[in-house]
Amino acid sequence: MKTYISKFHFFYLLIFIFTLNIFKTQLLAQNHYNFKQFITEGGDLIKRPVKWNLGDWLTLGGLAAGSYAIMHFDENVRSEMLKNRSFNESAVIEFGRMYGEPYTSSGLGLFFLIQGVSSNNKANEKLGFEILQSFVYTGIITQIAKVTFGRTRPYIADNAFEFNPFQTLNDNFFSFFSGHTSIAFSLSTIVSGNVEGTGWKILSYAPALLTGFSRIYQNKHWTSDVFMGAAVGYLVGRFVINTHKEKENYRDVNFIPPQPFISFSFPIK
Repeated sequence: MKTYISKFHFFYLLIFIFTLNIFKTQLLAQNHYNFKQFITEGGDLIKRPVKWNLGDWLTLGGLAAGSYAIMHFDENVRSEMLKNRSFNESAVIEFGRMYGEPYTSSGLGLFFLIQGVSSNNKANEKLGFEILQSFVYTGIITQIAKVTFGRTRPYIADNAFEFNPFQTLNDNFFSFFSGHTSIAFSLSTIVSGNVEGTGWKILSYAPALLTGFSRIYQNKHWTSDVFMGAAVGYLVGRFVINTHKEKENYRDVNFIPPQPFISFSFPIK
């Protein structure tokens, strides 16, 4: 049995904590994007449902209903995908898988965080922090769901409605929802929120869509797993971005934002 929990979450959480402590002096001096903020905003995310309005609950209900509805088509989609396996290990499909791997988000997050702190580039520091923050939040939520539902993966069972809750160390029962997809959409949402131009914002989601498709095509997840994973990754990413935007609104109106290390502009007519 695979120790999926340690592979996908705790190792990278330790890296995140260790890295933030390396730069603790610099970050705390600025009182921005530090470990304390990471913990505080994590608590805010946990308490978020208490503050939900009717629209938020309707959104949750819609996602749950949509996922359940898609489940009725999971087996048919799987059958169609299995008819052609010629692209199973192609570069495109493998890229999609790799984009959703934990090392992609953690690596990019660490790179931009370290580069931002070392060069005093606030834009990159923010980007790196948000990638890591969203990655960890999404990973924890995903793992809780996997253990709780215990859905059997499609390469084990032909029945899309087979569940074995609380199989904590058995990756075969961690199908719902897709961890690769949730991490990929979390990353793409953060990237989209930090680039300029509508075209680039939309394009940022292309790799995440490819990740979702690859998980279905490689027979690792049902379609409904990917649907819910995409939704969770997006919502967590938006929570991180919106939380920081709200705090930015309290800044001095005369503050001139730093220029990003990497800036994209894609005019749309």
